Amino acid sequence: MKFCLAVLIFAVAGCGLTEQEVQQKIGDECIVAKERAAIEKSISLNPTYQTQSLVNTSFEWPLQKVGSPQADDYYTISGWFDRDGSSGISDRQCGDRTYDGHSGTDIALWPFPWAMMEAEVVEVIAAADGIIAAKSDGFFDQYCSWVASSTANYVVIQHGDGSFSWYWHLKKDSVTPKMVGDSVVLGEYLGLVGSSGVSNGPHLHFEVTDSNFVSFDPFSSACHGSDTSWVDEIAYEDPNVNQLVITAAPIIWQQCPAPSNPQEKEVFVPGDRGYFYGFFRDAQLAEIQSFHLEGSDGLVWKSWSNVAGDYYDSYWHYSSFVFPDDATHGQWKFVANYAGSTVTNTFSVENLSVPSCGDGNVDVGEDCDDGNSIDGDGCSSTCVQEAIGTNCSSQLTGFSLLGTSNDSAYFLSSTKVTWIDAQASTAGEMVQIDDSQENEFLRSLLPAGSIFFIGASDHLVEQQFLWNESSSLGYSNWEGQNTADNDFATINAWNGKWALESKWVERYYVVEIPCRASDAPMCGDGTIEAGEECDDGNLASGDGCSSNCTTENLCGNGVVDTMEECDDGNVASGDGCSANCLKERICGDGFLDTNEECDDGNVASGDGCSSTCLAEVISSSCPNRLPGFSHLGDGSTSSYFLSDHKVNWLNAIAAANAMNWPLVEIEDAQENELIRSWLAPGSIFFIGASDHIAEGALLWHSGTPLQYANLEVSNSADGDFMTINAWNGKWALESKWVERRYIVEINCAP
Repeated sequence: MKFCLAVLIFAVAGCGLTEQEVQQKIGDECIVAKERAAIEKSISLNPTYQTQSLVNTSFEWPLQKVGSPQADDYYTISGWFDRDGSSGISDRQCGDRTYDGHSGTDIALWPFPWAMMEAEVVEVIAAADGIIAAKSDGFFDQYCSWVASSTANYVVIQHGDGSFSWYWHLKKDSVTPKMVGDSVVLGEYLGLVGSSGVSNGPHLHFEVTDSNFVSFDPFSSACHGSDTSWVDEIAYEDPNVNQLVITAAPIIWQQCPAPSNPQEKEVFVPGDRGYFYGFFRDAQLAEIQSFHLEGSDGLVWKSWSNVAGDYYDSYWHYSSFVFPDDATHGQWKFVANYAGSTVTNTFSVENLSVPSCGDGNVDVGEDCDDGNSIDGDGCSSTCVQEAIGTNCSSQLTGFSLLGTSNDSAYFLSSTKVTWIDAQASTAGEMVQIDDSQENEFLRSLLPAGSIFFIGASDHLVEQQFLWNESSSLGYSNWEGQNTADNDFATINAWNGKWALESKWVERYYVVEIPCRASDAPMCGDGTIEAGEECDDGNLASGDGCSSNCTTENLCGNGVVDTMEECDDGNVASGDGCSANCLKERICGDGFLDTNEECDDGNVASGDGCSSTCLAEVISSSCPNRLPGFSHLGDGSTSSYFLSDHKVNWLNAIAAANAMNWPLVEIEDAQENELIRSWLAPGSIFFIGASDHIAEGALLWHSGTPLQYANLEVSNSADGDFMTINAWNGKWALESKWVERRYIVEINCAP
């Protein structure tokens, strides 16, 4: 049995998502024997067919980008020619990047192969001058798995020395209109990359045969002792940054063959979270990928690194960043360094520090500010309050009025929260959209280019969508595929389409408040009426009577109320809980913030990180600073550091080995307690033990057995990688997918 092309491995590193399915097929060759025999017979009967024994044609690359494709680079090699004549495999370097009997080279599109195929950004071109010997078109081109009976779209060219080049799996209706017997020249268009025939993804199967239809590998091989047939041969391993992508939310990967198009974002404002993706080919084991965000001020605001835990022909990694209030405005850079090359993508951060009408903030001299300059929606183009309708609310504290229609007023929150928190808000019920007219009306009101929560979800029962957990949907406008990980509905401002987010994503949200009948009670009119607990004559929250006329507790009363993240019994900022009861990052919380050089989870000086979170030089032969790590403290012979980034255990080991900073090996209870005392409360961290090599045989990653252990759970086959709890020093075991910060130990004995 043989398996056929395009095995694309989508590796996940540092992103907290599930690994994409590895696609592979079991069966016959990419060009099935029956189809190949028919083509060879047809060619041999053609008067233009010639047989020569000498093969001396030189080939050039058979693909080219057109226009302005999304990808900076566009391909990866997913399968080399199999030079082993037996049931084994051996590629051009005597490796295993092929499959049994593979008679060509598979060049797969990467990243976003289906989107690139749909956009027609990669053309198949003639690799040398010749005559069209065979061609086929019109067959289905979106196969996602091997189907032995499928027929490919293709072109076969015979060259002057009698050899042939075969171009397989082309897109339907894309094959050159030239006929069999017509001449083509080097670089001439032949078709578009597709997934027709025996294929499971968009790729070109490029094959060379002699005049007797015997396939041979045009690439050179030191181990097989053959020369190249290429004018400019590509390397066997060619690590590269194919593309950098910046988005406003994690990419939702569509099920084959639907194209997975990232909603890229170019402009951010302080408070926004951006997601920064790197897509690579030929990712190497322990080869460091380095990233950073450079502000318009030339300073690095965030840097991180990643290491592939194995070899992958196609690989991706991402990290996110929340732009702080003091983020400089102007053009920023997202930079990746890998395998000796540097790739940059640019974006911009807008400065919101200058008050202006229409920025969504009610500044001095403004009655209102609804984030636009439209008259007639309750707040004028000069930010003066308008009368919009006698029975509709025009104000809602913490929200901007979008507009009114069909006896409802629509408001947009001024803060981002998760869907669950938005649904729990007492400000009003998240919008319920009943038809396409209401959907389009709402879309027309939303600020351009962003995504907002609406009231639909299926988080109670998968695939059972409800409005605000109660009524079924009578109308929907989905564009994304539903998955178990994404349950909460959003609306796109640019097209009104709906998608789904996870429970962790934070966005602005839309609430809908019914307008009252002329004689109905109205919150904010100063009179306590039926259904109201209070009415202080306004719709402001935070003054003891909420915007929906219910009695409220206030920030500073020591009780964490709705919409509060914390409440420490005061309204002072700088103590971990702000004056408006939002959590603050402070020195000593164990998180490295922008204005801190270090943060070791305490406010003690003399341990390498001062009480004001500045790095200290301590009296020791041990180092007290490592790039990408925070100094925990020193023992008698070792210095201990905590990574600033989260990875899975295997990536932690690979990174530690590459930098010669081994993960900590804990020898006794005293060392265990010392480490526990340094750790920030409430968290879990990787240490250097595992049993992933042999189940039940726990070893330190140096290969030595554990002489001391502090396990609090039983060992299982699903959990192989050791962690330590900050709260009690006990150890547990995690799976290979879990990502955590990790502890390294540097021996600094005299």
